[in-house]
Amino acid sequence: EQSPLINLAMTRPAASAASAASGAVEWGEELLATPERCFADLNRARAAYHRGLECNFEWEVLAATVGSEEQLRVLGQVLQAHDASLPDVQLIVHLSFRGTVSQENMVTNLQAELVPLTLGAGTGQVHRGFQDAYLTLRRPLLEKLDGLTIGQSDQLQPSAVLVRATGHSLGGALAMMACYDLRSCRGFGCECVTFGAPRLGDAVFAQLFREEGIKLARMVNRFDVVPRLPSNHEDEVSGDQGMLQQQIHWWLGGVQERRNASGYVHFCAPVELDASAAAAALHWANAARVAATSYSKLRNLRGTGTGSRSSVASEEVAKSAEALFPHRLDSYERNLACRLGGPGIALQAALRLAKEGYQEFSARA
Repeated sequence: EQSPLINLAMTRPAASAASAASGAVEWGEELLATPERCFADLNRARAAYHRGLECNFEWEVLAATVGSEEQLRVLGQVLQAHDASLPDVQLIVHLSFRGTVSQENMVTNLQAELVPLTLGAGTGQVHRGFQDAYLTLRRPLLEKLDGLTIGQSDQLQPSAVLVRATGHSLGGALAMMACYDLRSCRGFGCECVTFGAPRLGDAVFAQLFREEGIKLARMVNRFDVVPRLPSNHEDEVSGDQGMLQQQIHWWLGGVQERRNASGYVHFCAPVELDASAAAAALHWANAARVAATSYSKLRNLRGTGTGSRSSVASEEVAKSAEALFPHRLDSYERNLACRLGGPGIALQAALRLAKEGYQEFSARA
């Protein structure tokens, strides 16, 4: 069942138009004018985390190293195109790449050295872990796609195939790699929507990506740390998240330089889902509510065993960290609904969360 926030957002599709910057509008901002598409991409990104096939996906490709459990996963679906706005497209391919779920995935994220790009034109540099992960998936993925697209008919032109890829976190980086690969080596049209994705490569690779004509929408939460990684000292530090950005670079800048992990850029401007003052109020109201709930739970554990207290404390710390630095898809869904629904929706949600936090704290005090 959809949340009330999403239902309200779906009834106000024009709310995002006023937020677009003057002059050239990024494709991500244009995408906000179609709430159904935005939520569909988010739900596809979420489906990659779930067992089985959801959101009408028809197949999956898994990749794992010898002696370990599955590490990487992509879901796929191929549809006949029936969209009057895409007269030259015959097939639409939906791809959803799963994000971090294992220690092996964490190792991939931390292998942040910039190495030469081996796909397409082969110039520019890319995150070593992300490129290695995609190359692990690449062969079975291409075999699957070729069999379902250009392998089906000699009459089907590559340009008549449109790939719509999405992913959250690590999955977003892999979706971008796939779009660059499928555009440069197969000639498919590509659209990519990411949620909380980290940086992928340097300025040369970013330019190659743009020159391929790939449409990219980079959805971010302002306080999400992951889209700020690997760190770049040239990032803007204005606003209430500026101190966070400065601290991240202070912590990581030296380490990145020693590991040849400096020079990362983003490939397009972000679509900040929580950029308004009302959204900032929602962020802090949610953080306060979670803190109040965690405090109440910890107080109730007085006198219990050490093991029980440690377990609950770890869980509550994780919840508080997520509230302060929202990275999970649930927070992206909430902020997307508020961005599409307008500041009034975000303010209503903030007031409700603040009330819940106060009631929780008062009841336990």
